[in-house]
Amino acid sequence: MDCPNCGQPVPAQAASCPSCGAAQPVRQRRLSWLALAAFLSSAVGGMWLIQDHGQSWLPSALCAAIFVLDMAAFLRAVVMRRVVSGWSFPLLGVLLLFLSLLVMPCVDSAGPEALEVECRNNVLAVGRGLLEYIDLNRGQVPGMGRWCDVLLEDGYLTDPAILKCPAAGEARSSYGINSGVAGKRPDGSPQTVLLFEIDGGWNVSGGRERMIAEPRHPGGFMFLFANGEVKAVPKKELGQLEW
Repeated sequence: MDCPNCGQPVPAQAASCPSCGAAQPVRQRRLSWLALAAFLSSAVGGMWLIQDHGQSWLPSALCAAIFVLDMAAFLRAVVMRRVVSGWSFPLLGVLLLFLSLLVMPCVDSAGPEALEVECRNNVLAVGRGLLEYIDLNRGQVPGMGRWCDVLLEDGYLTDPAILKCPAAGEARSSYGINSGVAGKRPDGSPQTVLLFEIDGGWNVSGGRERMIAEPRHPGGFMFLFANGEVKAVPKKELGQLEW
């Protein structure tokens, strides 16, 4: 653009003419497309980061690149502030990225397979406590009515949260002890049920009638067997179990 006073070329961002020093008229600024693109990229990248929940490196790498884009867009908008507007957009984009990092750990992204693994680990922990109790009590399983309390009060379990399946509701315990072996010495058979999934309760014991109607996990119903094995059993194989 030429200076209206002397006719010499004037840089777009200049407030005065470098030749004659005359003040230049204020030009109507346009919105920086780069600043807007950086903001939109930050929003998309932040949502992907939250959804991925840190399971892969690609969203994190993309957000790092978007952060660089935000900074470049901000600097460009500041340098060319007389020509373009929108310097606040990349700053908002940076804020979105940091908020995504803060929110990501709070979002529960566990799928059915992850919940099944967590349930299996809980039953394994309960099984270790039960087997330790059995070893120290003449080979007998805790009796009906207080088995949860006994395991916790006597130190065989330290955290009551492991008595809950992560895919179940808010009941205190998601597992029941087989009344057929409660207070007795189990035979150690890999088909004899020791612990099974229930709808909820505390110190619950019983048999097949107390089982949940449908499996909570892709692999089937979670069981602890008398030999210490923990596995998910499909519905079609329930008839092979011993109660």
